[in-house]
Amino acid sequence: MKSSKTAVIDVGTNTFHLLIVDGDAGDFNEILRKRVFVKLAEDGIEKLGDRAMKRGLETLINFRKLIDQNEVSSWRVTGTAALRTASNGSRFMRQVRVQTGFEIELIDGRKEAQYICEGVRQVWTYITEPSLIMDIGGGSVEFIIATDDKVMWLESFPIGIAILYRKFHQSDPIASDEIAQLEQFVQEVLQPLQVKLQEFVPVRLVGASGTFDVLSNMAGGSEHLSYHEVSTELLTTLLDKIVGMSCDERIQSRGIPMDRVDMIVVAVLLIQQILRMYTFDSVGFSSYALKEGLLTELLQV
Repeated sequence: MKSSKTAVIDVGTNTFHLLIVDGDAGDFNEILRKRVFVKLAEDGIEKLGDRAMKRGLETLINFRKLIDQNEVSSWRVTGTAALRTASNGSRFMRQVRVQTGFEIELIDGRKEAQYICEGVRQVWTYITEPSLIMDIGGGSVEFIIATDDKVMWLESFPIGIAILYRKFHQSDPIASDEIAQLEQFVQEVLQPLQVKLQEFVPVRLVGASGTFDVLSNMAGGSEHLSYHEVSTELLTTLLDKIVGMSCDERIQSRGIPMDRVDMIVVAVLLIQQILRMYTFDSVGFSSYALKEGLLTELLQV
C-alpha cells in the first residue's frame, strides 16, 4: 500500500523547517515538525559562507533521513531570500541535489507571501475584517492585507532580520543611534506599505511564526495554540522590555530561545515601527505560515 505521508521543507535564510503529515487536504495528522536555526546568511546574504553552507547541507541530509524513516511518498522543498540573492546560491543547491536528491524550488517574495497567507488562513476563524499579516524572515519580510477569503494586497521587502542585524546591531544593548538609523531605513523601505494601510484600513496585525512565536509565548500564549490574540498595549510593553535588554539578560530570559538571542532585538524594532506606522485594535499570533501554505497546495494536487 502506497504511503499517504507528505513532507514540505522550507529552506529559509535563518531557519530550515521540516513538516511531515499523514493524510490528504481535508484531513491530515501531523507526524513530525522540526526546526533548525542554520543561519545560512551568517556571513551576509550576498554570498553564503562555507560554514553556513556546511550547516545547511548537514541539516538537509538529516531531513532526508527523517523523510526516508517516515516512508514519505511525496515532498516539496522551497528556497527563499538567501538562495534568491546569494551569488553562490546555485552552488549550494547543486550540493544539496547531489547529497540528498532534493530539488530546491526557488520562490519569489510575492509567491512566498501568498503561501504565508494561505498558511495563516488555516487557523483563522471568520476573520471578515481586513488584517495585516506580517512574516519576519532572515532575508525578507512579507506583508499581506487580507480577510479569510480575499487578498487585497501583498508584497515582500528585503529587510529581513539577518540583514538588519548585520547592518545596525553593533552595540550591546543596541545603541540609540543604531536604533534611529534602523528606524529611518525601515521607514523609507516600507513607504509602499504605509500607503496600503491607509487604503485598506486593517483592524489587526497578525504575526506569522518565527519571532512572533517567541512573543506569543512571552505574552502568555500556549505552544499548543495555533492562533490567539492580545491587546496592542500588552505587546508594546513586551517589545519595549526586550529592546532594553543586554545580551546576557536576553540569554537569562526564560522566554527567548538561545538561537534567537542575537537577532530578536532588530525583529522587535521592526515590529515597533509597524505599530507606530498604524494603529491596530489587536495583535494576533499564528503558528502557521509558509510551510503550512505549501502543504495545502501540495495536498490538493
